[in-house]
Amino acid sequence: MLVAYRILSFLYFKAIRLAAFFLPDAKAFVEGRKNWELGFTNFNARYPLHERPRLWVHAASLGELEQGRELIEKIRSEFPDYLLILSFFSPSGYQKRKDYDQVDYVCYFPSDIGADVNNFLDLLNPQLVIFIKYEFWFTTLSQLHKRNIPYFFIAAIFRKNHYLLRPFFRSLLRKVMQAKHVFLQDEQSKAYLLSKGYMHSTVVGDTRLDRVFRMAHEPYADELVSTFCANAPIFIGGSVWPEDVRLLKPSLKNLLERSWKLILVPHKIRKKDLEIIERTFENCTERYSQFENLETTRVLILDQVGQLARIYKYATLAYVGGGFGKGIHNILEPASFGIPVCFGPNYHKFPEAKELLERGLAFTLDYPPELIGITTQIQGRSALLKEKILTYIAENLGASDQIFIHLQADLKHWQKHT
Repeated sequence: MLVAYRILSFLYFKAIRLAAFFLPDAKAFVEGRKNWELGFTNFNARYPLHERPRLWVHAASLGELEQGRELIEKIRSEFPDYLLILSFFSPSGYQKRKDYDQVDYVCYFPSDIGADVNNFLDLLNPQLVIFIKYEFWFTTLSQLHKRNIPYFFIAAIFRKNHYLLRPFFRSLLRKVMQAKHVFLQDEQSKAYLLSKGYMHSTVVGDTRLDRVFRMAHEPYADELVSTFCANAPIFIGGSVWPEDVRLLKPSLKNLLERSWKLILVPHKIRKKDLEIIERTFENCTERYSQFENLETTRVLILDQVGQLARIYKYATLAYVGGGFGKGIHNILEPASFGIPVCFGPNYHKFPEAKELLERGLAFTLDYPPELIGITTQIQGRSALLKEKILTYIAENLGASDQIFIHLQADLKHWQKHT
């Protein structure tokens, strides 16, 4: 199976190069990886190989980085001698965090083609490697194992139908099992790995909770948003897709008629997505970047990246998009402020959604008009719901600290032997 994977991986990365002639995302993928060797050569000129221990952390994109940030920053604080190298697969993650000041170098993961992997590892020369969540690049894992470089997976989760648990993919699962340790989000994942004979795993929970908890407790105020939100219940639709806007349109207009105000944040801040919202709510919208008229604006469109997680603090009720598509986005961000959250029916891959639903602290919209009923359910219960949601958050903190404690022995070892 590994041979077949390498062939398919080669074809996949070559196909992206061809697609770059037609697709903007593919073009960004290819353009960003140009001269990546030169970037590392310059980095190594500044920080010579073997001078300081190196930790490589790899994330697919921005969301995965958020799952590892508390751990990264803990390592930065407690082990300042380490050079921290962060790589991304996606252009969006790299572009948004290329200046991340808690690491020493941010780069693209070039590809999982053998020659690229060998060049990358030669230039990087890591002593330890951390992969966040689903980043299973099997040629890279093979080379790390061959070079005796310990690697770890954090925030991992395995479901019953995960492809690696199928017999046909046993050889690929073996590469994952060669990790020194796998830190899991839930007990079910551990049971699946145990059934395959893998013993080196620990259930620590979801590291995102540590991140959103800290963000929620950092001082933050936005005068514009605060003024807009004064004296009205606030519905915040975070990471919404055009389909979310279309399906929720009647219910949201009903909220406007009932004196609610809306803050809508597209998942992708694209011209066409912004214009869809403006056409849907004619004559009462304003973009954050152009905000002027408080009196007539009932729908504020947040058209700037990086503010959503903190803006949730102003919500009476939050809706997180994606549930009428491939799957919901981050519901822990509003929950970290004690805000009740609702979402579409495609939430089953997300343990936190199931747990909040079971406790009656979140709401699912199988049918979009149910939104109006949810606003009725939470009426007069905001304080109680907030208390219970924050209790849930507090009960599930600490995953990043548990991982850090486990990694300390390896971090200390390589600190002494480099």
